[in-house]
Amino acid sequence: MVSSNGILEQRNFQVTLPHIWDHDISYVYDELCLRQQGFLDLQRTNRALESKVQELLAELSAAKEYYAAQIQQVPPSPETAKSLNPQSIFPSDSHLSQVFEYIEANYHQPISLQDVAVAVGYCPAYLTNLVRRQTGQTINHWIIERRMTAARSLLLEGNLCVNQIAEAVGYQYEAHFFRQFRQYHQTTPQAWRKAQRTEPNSKNYSRIQNTFVRIQK
Repeated sequence: MVSSNGILEQRNFQVTLPHIWDHDISYVYDELCLRQQGFLDLQRTNRALESKVQELLAELSAAKEYYAAQIQQVPPSPETAKSLNPQSIFPSDSHLSQVFEYIEANYHQPISLQDVAVAVGYCPAYLTNLVRRQTGQTINHWIIERRMTAARSLLLEGNLCVNQIAEAVGYQYEAHFFRQFRQYHQTTPQAWRKAQRTEPNSKNYSRIQNTFVRIQK
């Protein structure tokens, strides 16, 4: 005979066992989920690192091309001039990201409001109002601002002629570039270059030269 206490213990064991099994399965499942999430995070990290390496290699290649062009007195390609100015001058605005991306990619070409509007799918009048409302400036202002940023960099970092710089930053005519540069800086490109190189800012020029020496090594 089995005592009443024995029957009770057997029933308790039968009831408890499934709960223990469920707990173990849940623990294993949670562990698998955590490992899978860790693996996905590692994949994302690897992709980000690969993208950064490619970006750095592209900048290094652009710098080598640029300084080789300086030695030969040959104007750098538009892509090289663009990559030497990686920091964006544009405001962060999700509504206008496509607008600024198009300007960044094409400022070295003869683009206009009409070209930008077609590229982003807006009519020129609507786009003008949108950009002015969001930034306080016009499309044409941002195109010129981007070109002036690139022009200042080329004036400071090398010995290209003004007409070569004008062509590299998207101007078909040197006179047009000369006129807009003077409007923005109240001086000529040649005078601006001379003033910058004779002031403490010339340290930037020395820094670029030192970078080129390290790249050649």
